[in-house]
Amino acid sequence: MESMGLRLIGTDDYLAPSALCIKPLINNNAKQDEETKVPDAKRFKISLEDDGSYTEMDTETGDKNTLLKAQISLSDCLACSGCVTSAESVLVNAQSKTEFLSHIPSTPSPSPATTLVISLSPQSVSSIANKHNLSFSQTLLKLVTFFTTHLNISIIYDTSFSRLLSLLEISNEFIKIQSSETPTPLLASACPGFICYAEKTQPFLLPYISTSKSPQQVLGTLLKRFVSKQIGVEPQNIYHTSIMPCYDKKLEASREDFTLAEYNNTKEVDCVLTTIELEEIIQDKGVDLKQLKEFEGEWEGKQWCLTGGEDKRSIWNGSGGYLETVLRAINLLKYNGTATIVEEKGRNEDYRIVKLELNGEEKLRAAYAYGFRNIQNIVRTLKLEEKNRKGKKTNTASKKKTLDFIEVMACPKGCLNGGGQLKVEGKQGLEGVGRVYNEVQEKKPEEDEMVKKIYKEWIGGEIGSESARKLLHTQYKAVEKVNNVNIKW
Repeated sequence: MESMGLRLIGTDDYLAPSALCIKPLINNNAKQDEETKVPDAKRFKISLEDDGSYTEMDTETGDKNTLLKAQISLSDCLACSGCVTSAESVLVNAQSKTEFLSHIPSTPSPSPATTLVISLSPQSVSSIANKHNLSFSQTLLKLVTFFTTHLNISIIYDTSFSRLLSLLEISNEFIKIQSSETPTPLLASACPGFICYAEKTQPFLLPYISTSKSPQQVLGTLLKRFVSKQIGVEPQNIYHTSIMPCYDKKLEASREDFTLAEYNNTKEVDCVLTTIELEEIIQDKGVDLKQLKEFEGEWEGKQWCLTGGEDKRSIWNGSGGYLETVLRAINLLKYNGTATIVEEKGRNEDYRIVKLELNGEEKLRAAYAYGFRNIQNIVRTLKLEEKNRKGKKTNTASKKKTLDFIEVMACPKGCLNGGGQLKVEGKQGLEGVGRVYNEVQEKKPEEDEMVKKIYKEWIGGEIGSESARKLLHTQYKAVEKVNNVNIKW
């Protein structure tokens, strides 16, 4: 059943207990005269009616009033520091399965008022493939068939392509930082759960976080700003839905920064559905994905879907491949590709050290930190290093070498194990998803000719240029603290 409140996934990985939402306490009208002040709450009694509505009765006057349902938007969640969990899994208003289906026409139209577009994350495709015992390519083609024949959606993209641009931009950031006189650590920014956590509780982290947009938002930018012109549709008339492994991607799509001001603030991504929700839609339509035919021929967006390449995916990039890409980039630039990437066992399976070594000498040190257990340790380390850089004495001197790059993900095991993925049994089940994910071949981002063409013809500049920063980067800001008052609606 669709939840219009909160859906909490992975509750074994909370950083702290979630506080109840304080949105109903916020009053924009600070000045109230005596007549508009709320009377003594003890006077009122709330009862549940037979039709499911709530009625408030004034025990002094006998007056009754039907209460309206409290509503919150994803923008409210982003602007509130009332709760922090590892998966602020909010299913409300514009980011729901119901809202998505309301845009699906009952019959195809030669000139629809709204053009529907789907972007698929490879993690979601892998999760569905694993459940139905299919290969990655089989699942992708069957999903194209499902969208075109059952939902009348014929424009379908793969965010693996937009990820190439994200990887190039974050690599450029890292190279610039490492070339400065006082290099500081750089944290990967593709995880909206971690971003919310940093903005709400650890604002000192914000200068360390990469400003490169995530693959979801890069695709939204390319779609609404450039593809729209190719297909002859105004950006505000495109309804773009992305299929993601994470509920927090709904929060990311709702950020005010990810809109096109010149087109009535239309969003880069209008709706985000998780893998779970897509599977529910498939089941609700009575479709057996395994029996569905694989799509044959061309479709709008196929040119951006993974169809081959020279190098198979590394086991590392189930969460995007940020760490691997930046180390490879700086290896090519500074050491002509002669350095070696060496993995070192970490304190647990979700924390691994990866070093760049040349002739046995360590040149760079990076780490994967997945899950809030490891994120807390990273936060403590960075706080200590920041105090040391500022010349403040600390009780404990860090003897460990500073980390130069950290790939941070809120979910244990990373994005393949996102809160919106189909549930699997234990480690073996997750390994099955990983095997499917690693089936596909993809090119290195710096070698992809279509990426080069987009930078030249659409972005209008090179990697890391001013135009690229304007279109492919964002900014993060601390969220003002609010009074954390628990209230039940």
